[in-house]
Amino acid sequence: MRIGYVFECGPDGGDMKVLRHLTSFIAPGAAFEYEALSVKTTLLRDSGKAAKRLLDSGCNKVFIVWDLYPAWREDKGKPCRHEDKEAIIASLNAQKLTADDVIFLCLEEELEAWLIADGRILTEYFSKPHRKVAIKNETNPDKVKDPKGRLTGYFKQHKGGVPYDGTIHAEQIIKGIENFQKLKKSETFCRYYEKLTGKKL
Repeated sequence: MRIGYVFECGPDGGDMKVLRHLTSFIAPGAAFEYEALSVKTTLLRDSGKAAKRLLDSGCNKVFIVWDLYPAWREDKGKPCRHEDKEAIIASLNAQKLTADDVIFLCLEEELEAWLIADGRILTEYFSKPHRKVAIKNETNPDKVKDPKGRLTGYFKQHKGGVPYDGTIHAEQIIKGIENFQKLKKSETFCRYYEKLTGKKL
């Protein structure tokens, strides 16, 4: 099976690295292919072209992945999932594709919501042999306001001021995953799992 993704991050982005690892963890042996469209505005405009390239290359499924809140959250009003989806559908239609040809994966609010869901992963990630930390599970990760900010706070507290960098640290964190018991609390992750595997989590 070949799984394609259209991302709003750069070619070395954290979203890409996290979903690459999850793809291999959930569907071992599946080929991972992607198009990186850098920013949300570009994804909304050009996702149709990217999806067509992936489908034409032989991908069995293509996910279009974007954060509900883009990086400039402080400069804009509250975003609208429906408006985002309509823009993507228009981009698909321009390439003679429809919404049925792809899988929409809008992350609420951003991918870091998945990273803060499992306290065990974060506890192990931030703990050292001489200093153990304890981070609680997030019972409703999709509803945490600014999950990237939450994770940034953990780094400030437990990493000696090292700033959180999604292109580096997101992949390191998700590699600590052992099961989906805590991630099941995220509706967006459950949707992703079901669309990837055809099974409910």
